[in-house]
Amino acid sequence: MISLALLAPALLPASPAAAQEHPHLLGTYGNADTQALFKISGAAIESGRLAVITAPEPAIHLYAGGQHAAFGRKGGGPSEFHGADDIQWVGQDLLVLDQNQHKLVTFGADGQFKAVRSFGSEWITRFFVTGNDTVLSTFLPMTRQRTIVHLGEKRTDIYSYKTSASQIHLEAPGAPSLTIAQPFSPQPQWTVLTTGTIAFWKPGSRSLLLLNLDGDSAGTIGGVTPGRKIPTAAREMWFDRTFSAEFMGRRVFEPLRPVARKKVSFPTTFPRILEMLPDPTGGVWIR
Repeated sequence: MISLALLAPALLPASPAAAQEHPHLLGTYGNADTQALFKISGAAIESGRLAVITAPEPAIHLYAGGQHAAFGRKGGGPSEFHGADDIQWVGQDLLVLDQNQHKLVTFGADGQFKAVRSFGSEWITRFFVTGNDTVLSTFLPMTRQRTIVHLGEKRTDIYSYKTSASQIHLEAPGAPSLTIAQPFSPQPQWTVLTTGTIAFWKPGSRSLLLLNLDGDSAGTIGGVTPGRKIPTAAREMWFDRTFSAEFMGRRVFEPLRPVARKKVSFPTTFPRILEMLPDPTGGVWIR
C-alpha cells in the first residue's frame, strides 16, 4: 500500500515506523456474554456511540453511554429492511443502506424512524458520508453505466462513467451461467476523501482527477505508478474467490472452474490501481 499525499503531487511510501505499528484495543461495547452479535455487515462510530448492523432482525444495534438498544425489522415498509447492508452517522442521525430495496433509511439516535429515500430501479453499490452530505454510487441492472451521486438537500449527479467492457461468459453442466469481468482488468476507481473531495481514477491514467461535490474539477494529482507483475499465487486466489460462492451448502459455480481455466487469460501486470481508500489525514490510500 502506498500513501498519496494531497498536498504534494507525488506518491509517498508509508513510513517504516507506521508500517511497524500494531493494533491495540481502544475500548469495548456491550456484554459479550449476553449480547452476542451474528452476521455483522456494517458498523459506524461517532463521539463514543457505536452502531452495528446484524442479521437476523432487529438489524441495528446502538451502544451509547453504557446502554444497548436494538431496532429495525424485516419487511417492505418505509422503516423496514430486506437486509441492511451498511450504516453511517450523519450528524446526530443514522443512515442505513438497504440494497435489496434500493433505499436509504434515516433514524434518529434514539432509533426513531425519520425518513426514507428510494432510488427506484437504481442499485446503490457504495456510500460515503462527508459532513452532513452523502455520496453514492448507483447503476441500472444490465448496464455498465455508473453514476456518482451527491445527496444534500437535493440530488446532484456528480460524475458518470462506464465499467470495462472486457467480460467472459461461462457455462457448464450442473451450474448456473456466469458473466464476469476479465481478471484484473482495469476498472475506474474512486473514493471520497475526508476533505469532502472525490478522487477519481480512469484506467490507464497516471493521475487522479479531483472533483468537488458539485462535480466541478478541483485539480489533479500525478504520480500513479505502473502495476506490478501478477504472480501465480494471485491467479489462484482469483479462481478461489470467483468460484467459491455457496448456496444452500453447495458450491454452485464449482463446475465452471475447469471451463474458466481453459478460457480465461490473465494480463501480465496488475492495473495501476485496484482500489482506493481515504486516509484520515486527508490523503488517499492506493492498492
